[in-house]
Amino acid sequence: MSRLENKKKAGYFPTPPAVVKLIAGHLTPPSGGVFRWLDPCAGEGAALAYLAHIHGGEAYGIELDTERAEAAARVLDHVLAGDYAAQRMPKGEKAGISLLYLNPPYDYDDNAGRRLELTFLRDTQDWLMPGGVLVYLIPQYRITPYVARRLATHFRDVRIYRFPDPGYADFRQVVIFAVKRERPERDDAAALHIAQARTAPLPILPSTTDRPYQIPPAPDRPFYFRPAEADPEDVLAEAQRSGVWTTKAWTDLLTPRSRQAVQPLMPLRRGHIAMVLAAGLLDNMVVERDDQQLLVKGRLRKVQVDVTTEQDRENEIRRQLDKFQASITTLDLISGEVTVLADEGGLRAWLTQWQDVLARKIVEAFKPLHRMTYDELPGFLTITNHHSRYRRLPGRARTGLFEAQRQVVAALTRRFLAGHRFAILQATMGIGKTTIAVSLAAVLKQYLAPDRPFPVIVVCPPHLVEKWPREIAAVVPMARAVVIRRPSDLEAYVRQLHNLHPSTLSVAVVSSEMLKLGSGWTAGVVRRRRPLSQGNSAAVGGRPSAVVVFACPRCGQTIYHRDEAGNPTYPVTDPEYFSKRRVKCDNRIRRWVGADGAGGHWEEVECGEPLYQEWRGYWPQPRRDGFGNLLPLPEVRYPIAQYIRRRYPHFFELAIVDEVHEMKGQSTDRGHAFGTLVRASKRTLAMTGTLFGGFATSLFYLLHRLDPRIRAGFAWSDGQRFAGLYGVLERMVRDSEGDPREDEYGIYSGLRRRWTRVVERPGISPALVTRLLDSTVFLTLEDLGFELPDYTEHPVILSMISGDGQNPDQAEVYRELHDTLLAAAKEDWSLMSEYLQTTLAWPNACWRDEETSLMTVPALPADRLYPKEAWLVEKCRAEKARGRRVLVYVRQTATRDIQPRLRQILRRAGLRVRVLRNTVPTHRREAWLRRRVREGLDVLICNPRLVQTGLDLVDFATVVFYEIDYSIYLVQQASRRTWRLGQTEPVEVYFPIYKDTMEHRAVAHVGRKVAAAQLLYGDDIAGALVDQAGVGGSFLEELAREVVANSEIPDLGELFVQKHRALEGSGWLLGADMPDIPSAASGLCSEREITPASVIRSAEARPELSRRVARIDPGKAVQLSLL
Repeated sequence: MSRLENKKKAGYFPTPPAVVKLIAGHLTPPSGGVFRWLDPCAGEGAALAYLAHIHGGEAYGIELDTERAEAAARVLDHVLAGDYAAQRMPKGEKAGISLLYLNPPYDYDDNAGRRLELTFLRDTQDWLMPGGVLVYLIPQYRITPYVARRLATHFRDVRIYRFPDPGYADFRQVVIFAVKRERPERDDAAALHIAQARTAPLPILPSTTDRPYQIPPAPDRPFYFRPAEADPEDVLAEAQRSGVWTTKAWTDLLTPRSRQAVQPLMPLRRGHIAMVLAAGLLDNMVVERDDQQLLVKGRLRKVQVDVTTEQDRENEIRRQLDKFQASITTLDLISGEVTVLADEGGLRAWLTQWQDVLARKIVEAFKPLHRMTYDELPGFLTITNHHSRYRRLPGRARTGLFEAQRQVVAALTRRFLAGHRFAILQATMGIGKTTIAVSLAAVLKQYLAPDRPFPVIVVCPPHLVEKWPREIAAVVPMARAVVIRRPSDLEAYVRQLHNLHPSTLSVAVVSSEMLKLGSGWTAGVVRRRRPLSQGNSAAVGGRPSAVVVFACPRCGQTIYHRDEAGNPTYPVTDPEYFSKRRVKCDNRIRRWVGADGAGGHWEEVECGEPLYQEWRGYWPQPRRDGFGNLLPLPEVRYPIAQYIRRRYPHFFELAIVDEVHEMKGQSTDRGHAFGTLVRASKRTLAMTGTLFGGFATSLFYLLHRLDPRIRAGFAWSDGQRFAGLYGVLERMVRDSEGDPREDEYGIYSGLRRRWTRVVERPGISPALVTRLLDSTVFLTLEDLGFELPDYTEHPVILSMISGDGQNPDQAEVYRELHDTLLAAAKEDWSLMSEYLQTTLAWPNACWRDEETSLMTVPALPADRLYPKEAWLVEKCRAEKARGRRVLVYVRQTATRDIQPRLRQILRRAGLRVRVLRNTVPTHRREAWLRRRVREGLDVLICNPRLVQTGLDLVDFATVVFYEIDYSIYLVQQASRRTWRLGQTEPVEVYFPIYKDTMEHRAVAHVGRKVAAAQLLYGDDIAGALVDQAGVGGSFLEELAREVVANSEIPDLGELFVQKHRALEGSGWLLGADMPDIPSAASGLCSEREITPASVIRSAEARPELSRRVARIDPGKAVQLSLL
């Protein structure tokens, strides 16, 4: 056939149907999974349609001719009309085509001067996945050395057959089968063998073969098939079919918000019922009682109340604090009387009278998603019966999950199956969050991916990385857990995932540090030596001295420091300038703008070249220290979160983030890594024992990363607006009271001058609680229905030691230090941190000199025993006599370390004392503690940050916070290290504090945070810290206490306990008939012997200051305080 006729038909010569039928006999489809065919020269699609009809799979075609493309679209699944080079789909390692059917035009490329057979092969092979099959149809005489070399380098298992007669005589066509290599590999022998087929006799294509080519399944990653430039008509049609106005987000913006009650994830706790009452969610609710029938409408608003007023020189300073003010309006439907209740006394009396009726109405209106039954989860019990089946808890006759844990797994499962992308598990320390999370992952796999991989990633603190795989194996014995420390580990995990049995749960465990850590960045500038001017330099050897300056690698201009107006002042000579922040070149360059020729013009713009770069793992020259030794290169790292987002977006079906409160920061690396992982994963379970830090903003950035509703209503920078709506703000307003002609009013505006400073204070709005109910499970240790020993907190108020003539009075020295620093801080706010830290630390370290920027306080005698030290010695002696170990928490453990002195005075008292320092690696602390306990330890001293998460310190029954910390996360986590499953002794926590000092105020501050957290969690507002804070008088706290104490409505905790007792006593759980396993000797695990304490003792010297926070009563479930 002439080339002119070939051009006329655009190289279109379809494969004869008989040959297509023979080709089908050489192919075998995969046993499972999706696979894709591609024909970049599809014609009318007949060949690919037949192959897809025989073997299945999705057929994709590209055709240049419009009419033929329309014909192909009628028989193939997906067709693009146009040049194949203008189409886009994943390439290389991300390629998703399983079989490439290539019958290219038999002609020359006039522009490139090469054959189209080679051009098409070169350009389309990148769309074929590694291991994919190539079916290549070309004339035999076009098997040139170039074609042979490409086939041998990029493909393996090459077989060549000629067309059967009589069709072979037309073009002498051949069919080349091959499998794409994992990576290109030069093979000269194979290339020679293929090239010889150009002239050698070839076997005729048979109808069958005993070695068919296995088509691989397409990889489980996003696949796209679209043109590089969309046709305007196609864009319009797609916009009309699935434009933004068809999305739920657009509909939500246009549709007024419904006043329908929030659907909680689980039944409400009594404390949450109180918050719903206080939030004013009583719109048009009809309540009936006796002969009364009322229509009720509630409202909650925030007002500013003046707290104090003080004078500062000539200015008056007023402190205004936010206060939530509730009001209720009722309409008597019988008499028509309208009553407005706005004062707290009237509200409290009315709510006390109607609380049970209102609570029932709220329970009816707030119907939970999970109603404590498994009817809507078929097969759920069969799946979860196998979880923790072989884990025995001494003192418990059954194995498997606690019923409360099972109910939580069911609730979370229903939320994820409903299509939500996140859930939060707020569970008291020791509840078994790991067990719940692993069980949830296994259940979701069975429901969503029973016959395919279901990759799960766990993010946890570094010291828990080794513990998580053990826990996973204990809950789901056949699961596979892999620790990820670098991107290569992640790649190996992905490769091995497809080799596992489809039913295997596969989990990747990565530490929160490795999730965020990268190699960092370094300066990306050019160094130049520049001579100094003669007037500013000293001549050396007759030449002026020079200085190293830095230049932009793009425009070549020197980088300058600039003044406030942006004018260059002097060159940058210090390389540290580029390490403190990421800098871009701000020099001006000329750029041609517009069309070529007369239609354009020059304009001056900023260069904008980044003067930083990722650290690459090499140096241009070997680096040496001062002695000529080669220095090692820093480790090359890449943040795992970024790697997942870029390479494996939406690959992980579930991300489990443990201790998520550590990711709360607005601009921390951990926070950014957490947000990146959330966006890259299909679902996220956020877990913590301390979700709330006392301030509304402690939740804002976590929720903004998790909840699309928060993102829809608040920008990333709206933290203060969020706090204004859902938190408590304090405003310090200073009015000028000086000369009215100069200071009081503005000269031109006539307005009074005011200075306002806004500070967030502990507290929450009830409306914030309702925002969390549909996505958060609140779980306490008592919900397990397991009898635990008592947990009590004891504040110990101590007076400072008095002077005796030779020694100064401790209290007087403290007051002088406090007053001096406070006066300075009022003048200069930059000194406020020094004031707080110094006054907080000095009373516990008064035996050493205290140097501040304003004064030096001489050390008090070191040979004296100060009141808190004397109390600690007596307490530790008493606890040793009772056979109990003591855990002492201190805050000053670095440059102001007080641990050596405490260890010394305790050892003098005959106690065996150990200090746990941060030099003990996190993953070895558990074993280190076991050894010390076996050695006969009496007292352990450490910073609470070393043990706040992950460790079960049930060998210690007495805890002493020798120094308080401002962080509620730290205090709550550390105080519960000893009260967990496995504890056999009553736990007593002591807070010794010096009276009328900064630490006394700090305890009150932390107590207010605890009270706010207990409101959020739905718990009883109680505890030593709460008592010391003096909270509880506000309407919200009193309402919560009243409802928790007196409501007859069943609480979620009671429902848990009822379910637990019914099931534990029925023998329904698996493992009921198994013999008991002897209890472990060590107490540093969550599964040891649990027996009720036979005697409840109180060692507190001042019982009037002690308060029992929690006791499990078999007849009555009481909410546990978090402290």
